[in-house]
Amino acid sequence: MKKVMLCIFSLIFILFAACTGVSFLVEDWMTPEVAVASARNRSDPETGINLATLPVDAVRYDSAGAYALRIQEEDGWNKGETVLREGLSELQYLSESEVGSRDLVAYGEYVRFSSKPIEPGQTVRRADNSKSGGSQTVLLRLADPSTAEGFPEALAALGFEVLGTGGDAFLVRSDALSVPFFEEEVKSVAASAGYFVASAYSMDDLTALGAALMPLACAGMLFCVALLLWGFFCRALYRGTAARYWIWAAIAAALAAAWAVLFFFMKLPSSLLPQRQILDVAHYRARVSEFLALLRAVGQTAAADAWEAQAAAAFWSFLAVSAALVAFFPIFCHLRRAPARGSAGRHTRPRSLPAKHKPNHAPKHLRTTRR
Repeated sequence: MKKVMLCIFSLIFILFAACTGVSFLVEDWMTPEVAVASARNRSDPETGINLATLPVDAVRYDSAGAYALRIQEEDGWNKGETVLREGLSELQYLSESEVGSRDLVAYGEYVRFSSKPIEPGQTVRRADNSKSGGSQTVLLRLADPSTAEGFPEALAALGFEVLGTGGDAFLVRSDALSVPFFEEEVKSVAASAGYFVASAYSMDDLTALGAALMPLACAGMLFCVALLLWGFFCRALYRGTAARYWIWAAIAAALAAAWAVLFFFMKLPSSLLPQRQILDVAHYRARVSEFLALLRAVGQTAAADAWEAQAAAAFWSFLAVSAALVAFFPIFCHLRRAPARGSAGRHTRPRSLPAKHKPNHAPKHLRTTRR
């Protein structure tokens, strides 16, 4: 009974440790990155009233009207930075790039761009090296294909280098975009020239996601191997071979350490992840299908085929190794249980004879007659 309980609690520990580590990593991956703008005080030249001003990009709209997301520091269990919705009842456009409102908090920090859609109350992380001037290669699609004719000239005027075109799809490069990538920033820049972008993808993020697929598959395979070793550990423990189950436990601990290191150095691009659930298959299917179609539209067919091959290799490797491990354990147990050919007598213990049938090897003067 003690051995059975040890096997059960060891499995619970493995699952608990794995789920805890993965939950922390998923929380870090799913936290949106934001570029921040600070509200400044400015006097309205017409009325003389002091207004807090923000860039136009920081103003958002929904069914309730205009609002801005102010960053607020949280303490306690939910320590970190969250966003608070502030409705803007009176907006004054002071210039093409700046708005003012008395509802804004002076010198407050507001979200200007986010790596993916965010909601009030959500935890965010300030982007590192924002506006660092790094070169970004962007794949984008216009919302209205009829406006694609003059779009390359407008992009050139905004400082973009057009690398490829195809219908309403464009592959461009710019040194003025933020690092990391913000899709909202690309849409804002295009809107300033009178064009509306439906979707935009960073080629660096696409490459990073493709490179992370095989490590993700390896992490899944290591977890399957850990479960297989747990089965070997329980089997050796039940058979009483102490040296063997300690060996299985040591190998499992080494694999767990490798699994943790693999996940620690893995980073998924925030701009390609879902808004709420990381396992949102429909989101990944739609995004991957769109950017592969855009790659082929701009003449990057080889890059699209290479990305698909990379994803397929990771998927089938994980599936094949997992199936092989699942099938190997019962086969291994059956082979270890079956006796070798010609050694049946070695594995069968002779049955003990009753006491009255056992031979009496005592000296004659000490023998007693059984009745």
